[in-house]
Amino acid sequence: MILDLYYARRFLQWFMVIAAVLMSLVMLIDLSEQFRRFDAQDLQFGQLLELTLLNAPAAFSEFLPLIMILTTIVLFVGMARSSELVVTRAIGRSGIRALVPPVVVALVLGGLRSARSIPSLRRPQTGLRPSRKATARPVAPPQFR
Repeated sequence: MILDLYYARRFLQWFMVIAAVLMSLVMLIDLSEQFRRFDAQDLQFGQLLELTLLNAPAAFSEFLPLIMILTTIVLFVGMARSSELVVTRAIGRSGIRALVPPVVVALVLGGLRSARSIPSLRRPQTGLRPSRKATARPVAPPQFR
């Protein structure tokens, strides 16, 4: 159990590091794109940064699979180089069993991302609700001759 928590914590730590590095690079590129796009308008740096931050969640969603793959590679290559996987096998635990904690963490992170994108779980926006007065009129079925 302690070893599982160790593997899960290491996976989460590497996930946070890789996500932070990759998202900072993406945000720098997006910020330079915002500078280019709004060059003619008189926008301040704070406004351009705000636009970049608004694009960050969509960019994170697009890069999440790559972040997961890179995290898994970095985690297991690092553990193989420091002989942690060898020690895990030496204490009698299978190599497949070492995969379970990172997979569980990845499923939880993916589930959180998926739950965030389900419209029924979001709070409704007050200005976009349809009015109650609008009712659908029944449509007469087509008549064939």
